[in-house]
Parts: sequence; C-alpha cells; structure tokens
Amino acid sequence: MEAPQKELFEEVYKMQLELRNVLDAQLRAVDQLYQTTVLTLSELIRWMNLHTQLRIQSKQLELYQKELLQLTEHKSTAPQCFAALVLTDQPASSVIFKGKHFPESYNLQLLTGAATELSFVNKVKASIVCESHLWKNKFNTKSMNEDTKMLEPQQQTVQFQPKFLVGTRKNAVNLLFSVRVRVAGSDIDHTIESELSSPFVVITNECQWAEAEGTLIKKEAFGTHMEVPWAQFANVFHMHFINATRQEVNRPARSLHVSELGYLQESKFFNNKHIITVKDFDTFWDWFGKGLHLLRYQRHIGNLWKSGLLYGLIGKDSVTRALVNEKAGSFLVRFSETVPGSFAVGFKHLEDIKHYLVKQDDIGAKKTLPDFLNECPQFVYVLRVSCDKDGNPVLTSYRKDAVLDPFLSARPNVNADGYDELPKT
Repeated sequence: MEAPQKELFEEVYKMQLELRNVLDAQLRAVDQLYQTTVLTLSELIRWMNLHTQLRIQSKQLELYQKELLQLTEHKSTAPQCFAALVLTDQPASSVIFKGKHFPESYNLQLLTGAATELSFVNKVKASIVCESHLWKNKFNTKSMNEDTKMLEPQQQTVQFQPKFLVGTRKNAVNLLFSVRVRVAGSDIDHTIESELSSPFVVITNECQWAEAEGTLIKKEAFGTHMEVPWAQFANVFHMHFINATRQEVNRPARSLHVSELGYLQESKFFNNKHIITVKDFDTFWDWFGKGLHLLRYQRHIGNLWKSGLLYGLIGKDSVTRALVNEKAGSFLVRFSETVPGSFAVGFKHLEDIKHYLVKQDDIGAKKTLPDFLNECPQFVYVLRVSCDKDGNPVLTSYRKDAVLDPFLSARPNVNADGYDELPKT
C-alpha cells in the first residue's frame, strides 16, 4: 500500500466507486420510500435499521476512499487521520423531564481507515447543541451528568445514557459527540465529531409537554422546509405517537392502523392534501396536542386506548355508520373534533344515533371517564376496536360492565360506627 501499482490502484478504486454508487442509490431509494409511502410500524422499524446501516457503511467506505487516494497521491508525508465517529443506535426523538434518563442509550463507534493506526484516543465528550442563543447563554452550569466516557478499546464503541440537569425551555436540542485522537507517528491531535443526534426537549413540568412534543414533531417532519409530503409527516407522526403513548416500539399494544392515519389526512385539518404545510400542522396540533396529552397523562385514558375501548381517531359520520346496525345501548368513544381535549360518545338510543360531548363536569379528579361511562344507563354495549391480520379495524360488542370493571374507581359507601348518616332534605 505504500507504493501501489497503478493497475492495482485503479482496480481497487473502481470497486470502491461502484460500491459507493450502490450505497448512495440505496440511501436515495429508502429516503424516497419514506417520503412517498405511509409505512406500518413494523416497516418503519425496518426502515430505520436499514437507513442506519447504509449510513454507517457509506461513512466507512468514504474513509477507505480518502485513504486510498492519499496513499497513491503522496501529497503529504505526514500521517493523515482517517476516522469518523458514528451513532449506531440512539433514543427516539422525544420529550424528557429534567433529572431523568432516556430509557435507551446513545451507542457510538469510532471508524478508521484500513491502514490508519491511532496512538492516542481521548474520552468521548457529549455536548448539547441548541439553535437558541437565549438558552445557551442562560445556563453556565453543567447540563448533564454523564458527558465524557472512554471508548471500549477492542470494538472502539461507547454507550451514553445521560441525565439532563437543566431544562431546554421547550427548545429542541441535539447531542453532538466528539473525541480527540492522534495518528501513530504524528504529534498532532485531531478532533472527530459525530453527526447530530435526533432532537429532543428537556422540560421541567408536565404542562410543557404538549407544546414541546409539537416542537419536536415539526422539527423532525419539516426541518427547514415549509411543506412536506403527507407520507413523510405520517411516518414521523406515527413514531412519535407510539413513544408519546408509552408503548414499546417493537411490541406496541396498539399502533395506528391505516384507517386512523387516513382519518387524520381526510380531516378538516389536512383536507386530504398530499402536501402539507407548517401552518396545517400548527392548526392540527392545536387540536390533537391536547388529546395526546390526555392519552399520556390522564388516568386510565392511555390504557383505554391500548385496550381498544377508546377508538379515538374516527369521525362522527363513521361512528354513525358503525352503530347503525348495532343493538340499542351500543356506544363508541372518540376524540371530539370541535372541542380539543374532549371526548364524544356516539350511542344508539332506540333507533336513533346520538352523539354526546363529555363535559368538564362529567369527569374530574375523582371521577374518571370509565366511571362516567359506567354510570350512564344509556350506554350498555361498548364497541371495542381491534385489527385483523391485514391491519384493518374490527369492532366487537361487549357489555360495558364486563370490560370497564378494571378501570373503575373504588367508591365504598361505608358508614363507620359512631357516625350518623346525613339527613335527607
């Protein structure tokens, strides 16, 4: 390799170039797929794994190409540094509370050229990168508890699972990893930086969650663009929805099926557009952000969703069609399209289909949505949604007392000895 023959160099370089063209074409193809096709959750997981592997392979091949050119051109007698720090796995883009760890770790690997020997590798350092100068100037204290770690010497890998010690004031931020290395035979240090991590927001209280989550979805879906294809937005939104509803990506209790994403696209917020704008998203999030906050934080709502007892994403007309052939007393629960953060109950009363908006007075701190549904005699049979083998929604009728019981509040009516009952007026 110190004095390669021209023919051998040309053959190896041609092979590298052909492989690089194949990798670049594959990366463009998977990016195009993400932008043009609404993927199922399992397809999204496979897409992300494939995209990560192609990106790492492309970076490794780039190092080999640069190294080969340097060895043949003899432009410099000083050893060159052909190294890259890559993220092999990382947490999903999400909102996290100050003082909490991400449930998953950031995994990194140091790649080098085939003939690159490093005599010194410093600790890998993690830094928060934020576009907002106001946030950067606000805090002079340490921002995370685990910001430097040594690489594992054999595999040249490292894991970070930092705890963030300051909030980011609802700004989307990223992590940047860097390491200082030195090539054998040189006395010059080189700083190698990774690509930016997926964005995240560190909040200090629950009331900041919905706005912060909307900031992340917008950043990841739109980036610097003002409009994106519907499929790209739907794919970003689906992954955020799974994370926001506290589900395991690889084993979700209930991911979004095609009809639910279709309902969102056809809703008044997106009007069946194939290209959506930032303004479209802002209008949508003013409505859906409040509902997603309920799914994440209000007692029993998330579990009702996961068990299929809360349909949620279905329009009023579709509820009417679902109930028309059911027996009297059948009902279905959805998100209200007109009152953000509220529920609507479609139910069959005699031969008519009615729609009731659950009011603030109907539920509260001590009376949950399941309690309200249980106490209403008009609601007898709940329609529970599940999916068939093709991912299509299937509705099955159950008596409400058979499926709501695990969610009901315990309300014992006990008169302790020595106390009188309240007199009736």
